[in-house]
Amino acid sequence: EPIREIPENLIPFRRMIRVLDRNDNIPKFDDLPYTFTVKETESVGQTVYTDIKVTDADTGLNSQVKLRCIEEESSPDACETFDIFESPLNPGEYIGLVVLKKPLNYEERSSYNLVVEAQDSGEDQILSSTANVLIQVEDIQDQDPIFLNAPYSATVPEGSEEGSPIFEILVRDGDTGIPRPIILTIEGDKLDYFQLRQNQISRDGVLSVTLTTSQNIIDREHPEVLKEGGLYAFQVRAREVVDESGPIYGEETTTSVTIVVTDIDDELPVFNRNSFSVPVPEDVGSDTPLPGLTLEVVDKDVSKNAEFSLSLEAISPNSEGVFYVYPERALGKTPVIIR
Repeated sequence: EPIREIPENLIPFRRMIRVLDRNDNIPKFDDLPYTFTVKETESVGQTVYTDIKVTDADTGLNSQVKLRCIEEESSPDACETFDIFESPLNPGEYIGLVVLKKPLNYEERSSYNLVVEAQDSGEDQILSSTANVLIQVEDIQDQDPIFLNAPYSATVPEGSEEGSPIFEILVRDGDTGIPRPIILTIEGDKLDYFQLRQNQISRDGVLSVTLTTSQNIIDREHPEVLKEGGLYAFQVRAREVVDESGPIYGEETTTSVTIVVTDIDDELPVFNRNSFSVPVPEDVGSDTPLPGLTLEVVDKDVSKNAEFSLSLEAISPNSEGVFYVYPERALGKTPVIIR
């Protein structure tokens, strides 16, 4: 057939020329940026993100792409926590799947930066590109309140005035991302010696409360305190408030408080009886203990506060110097002899 105005002495023919692909197109990340949120309670092995898109305009092996996490460029522990896989859609078109490899904990790490490399399978040269994937960990209410400055102990003198500050208690919700209000109560304070006075709540959710003495004055000689050698122990309970109208409480925890009650000299020495009557023979020998006299003195204070002196006071002129008391100084509970 004639082709346009070609002279008749020329014979036309058709040939198919195949153009070989040269790997000159790098893999391309589409629809940037990549960012998503994952709950800290998400199950290991779960695919948590599927919106990474990669295309390669080459053909054949040159368009086949592999994805990997670059550990040295990602945030610490990111490549150990998340894995990345490619899934082909069409020739030269892939989606990236982010899979959770190990459990998350918001309180340990709240975000990750995953640097992903897309690398083709070029025959003459290998081309690659990278993209950042920002992962935010969502805090879930799964942590108990935390006492920040526990354990708690103090030395308190008996007889302290009402409202005397003992120490400060700092507590916050263990879930720092979405902290709940905290309420503190005293448990096991049998004698109601102490009370809590709220100070303030900081911007990061830390509740500050001061433990103070109550209107019940501390008495070291009280049997409950005395039997423990001056130690007075109780607990402080911290509870998360889910709904104040109920109220409905969530997670809770307790911590121990130990108070060492120190003694003050507030107890008088006491005789075991108010009066004594003892018959004494006129021929009783010198330095002889009075017969039938069972005399005892007790000072309920402790240590030096329980020390007292003993002496005889003459109530008639003829009794001066006739008798003497032993001992002249004593401590605590002491039997007394008169000679």
